[in-house]
Amino acid sequence: MANARTGNTYYVDTAYTATVATLPELAIPNVKVYYIICANNGGGAGEVLVTDGGTTKFHIHLDTGSRTQVIDLESYPAIFNTSIRVTTLTNTVVTFVFEEVRR
Repeated sequence: MANARTGNTYYVDTAYTATVATLPELAIPNVKVYYIICANNGGGAGEVLVTDGGTTKFHIHLDTGSRTQVIDLESYPAIFNTSIRVTTLTNTVVTFVFEEVRR
């Protein structure tokens, strides 16, 4: 599988790298994220580092074992001004549920 946007979701199973064009970020300005869904693949403790075009926005840790954690931001959505970049992804896949905000 590969990182993929489908409608209002962005699925990430491989961390971003600037040197590999096939591992992109979601480079859309003013994305409002309502949910972050992290699924540990059972390979040990999980870690997810999410940046807004390079500035750290979220650092998420998951316990060892297969489990899913939903981070509910619906009441206070996170705005990503430049892009959603997952720069660290260990034993985890992550899905963002978002809305594009036009200014």
